Amino acid sequence: MAGPGPEPAHKSDLAELAEDIFGLNFRSLRTVRDLVLSPGRVFAAYARGDHHTYTPAVRIWQTLIGLQMILALVLGGYGEILYGTLSEVPREDLDSFFGTGDLGPEAFQAWLEAMTGRYGDWAALLHAPLVGAFSALNLFLLKTRTHPLGWVRRLNITFAILSTGSLLALLSQPLLAIEPGLGLPLMLVVATIYAITIIRGAPGVLVETRAQAIGRAIGYSVITLILAVIGAGLVTFIALCLALLG
Repeated sequence: MAGPGPEPAHKSDLAELAEDIFGLNFRSLRTVRDLVLSPGRVFAAYARGDHHTYTPAVRIWQTLIGLQMILALVLGGYGEILYGTLSEVPREDLDSFFGTGDLGPEAFQAWLEAMTGRYGDWAALLHAPLVGAFSALNLFLLKTRTHPLGWVRRLNITFAILSTGSLLALLSQPLLAIEPGLGLPLMLVVATIYAITIIRGAPGVLVETRAQAIGRAIGYSVITLILAVIGAGLVTFIALCLALLG
């Protein structure tokens, strides 16, 4: 019996390679597409425990976060932000905070560039996963009394919502590298994307009416934004500590 032709095998190999490297396959791409175009369909599938139509949202989110981390390392930007900020602080204040009073001007400049470079690397690695993990703490906001969902199904819906924001963050990464000051406005846009996704996807799954979905979307987005800001602050603190340790 003849084996498979070279073209189907080639396509299969490419699909497997993409899945191995990026966690992507055609089902994953369909999941992302439908999260953007028809989130209610995806929410409904997760709510009924359908494990075949769509890729688990946790995996989609992990893939998007991984791609964000890679792009952040390639594009940089975090270290430059800190360097620019510290360059405007009087030297005596920096010496008092960092204990660098014994360094001459050239040695201090070299130390500052090296430290902020290390900070940039750590921040690029930590930002997406930590901010995303903090944002996921809103899992319990998706409870519904009319048709209670198990925590696994709520987890998938939670990460489906987060994936829409992560997709926007990934696409915005090059712009953020050019203009780092857009970080906070981008958080606000991401929170708006969360709200729109819930308003479009929640009726009939998490709530009964569109009005209830709007109320749920506002509360969810505000709390998620607060959690993201806390996560971003934690990233700054941890990255700075690691950079100072060398």
